[in-house]
Amino acid sequence: MNQHTLRNAAKAATKATTRTIAAGVAAGITATGWGLVESHSYALRRRSILREGSGAGEPDAAGRSLRIIHLSDIHLMARQKHKIEWIQKLADSDPDFLVLTGDQLSEAQALPSLLEALEPFRGIPGAFVFGSHDYHSPQISNPAAYLFDRSHDDGAPTPNVPQDPWANRDLPWQEMASAFEDAGWINLNNARGKVRIGQWAMDLVGVDDPHINLDEFPAVNNGEDSEPLVATEPSGPSSAGSVLSVKIGLTHAPYKRVLNSMVDDGCDLVFAGHTHGGQICIPKVGALVTNCDLEREFASGLFQWPPTGAEVLSGDGSVPTLRDNHGTAWVNVATGLGTSPYTPVRIACRPEAVQVDLIII
Repeated sequence: MNQHTLRNAAKAATKATTRTIAAGVAAGITATGWGLVESHSYALRRRSILREGSGAGEPDAAGRSLRIIHLSDIHLMARQKHKIEWIQKLADSDPDFLVLTGDQLSEAQALPSLLEALEPFRGIPGAFVFGSHDYHSPQISNPAAYLFDRSHDDGAPTPNVPQDPWANRDLPWQEMASAFEDAGWINLNNARGKVRIGQWAMDLVGVDDPHINLDEFPAVNNGEDSEPLVATEPSGPSSAGSVLSVKIGLTHAPYKRVLNSMVDDGCDLVFAGHTHGGQICIPKVGALVTNCDLEREFASGLFQWPPTGAEVLSGDGSVPTLRDNHGTAWVNVATGLGTSPYTPVRIACRPEAVQVDLIII
């Protein structure tokens, strides 16, 4: 092969490499652009849990329902007016109970905006737990690092947080807790509570963020719980005289140790967030990581724990039955409404709030 031929081959190879790089850059720009758009494409998922109501203590209960709005991982910044307005409109769905499962803030100055967003829910019964980003502001980090971090696969907390989670708390978590409690919402950070909504008697249990090892599962109070809050009548036909019991657990990060404890404690339904649904997903493959020790198939959606082999409900739909769950709990993991301000993209994983209806059939 002569020098002229070699030069032509080299030029051709260089052009091919340049085209490949250009195509990769273009694809990356397109994906990033779409990810930025998708991160603001909020969705309300509607899921129903159907429960037979013919048991003792539940005469003529058919048709009773309890509507719960689940918000998680809002990661609010004060300038995010669209997100604030979208959250406010969720109150139009006439919820009976509000669940907040942590990571509400991305900056300290966003607390007034968060309270503005939640103002339409004020006076509606609710409960909350905190995540790490209710205590600590997000930090700049390699946006791809979490794809390769497996340090939490054994249930241990991630190393990418302060070694002392009580130190350097720069977010107004105490003011936020006080404001939430003033709005009528129960603080379930390593605590228990009760609430009575119409004919629904709700036992509640929650833990502080397991992702930074703050969880201490609360002991049973040996029947010494305080009197439940009596709230307004929930939606659905009246069922005077019948009391419908349900036990609900809250956690920010759905680590297996916490889910197992809540099942052992008798929870019928558990709410969690933290995973962002994987945040960057591949169509037909799903989440690449969960950022905790759950398997990828449980990155978001409604599923039974311990797993029964049934398909995860990722969109809208209904599942039976809450009454006879054979030692399992329904777990609702929301993809959440926000992201870290340093990785503000979502791909094939829309931000969401979830409406869960408990319905007696």
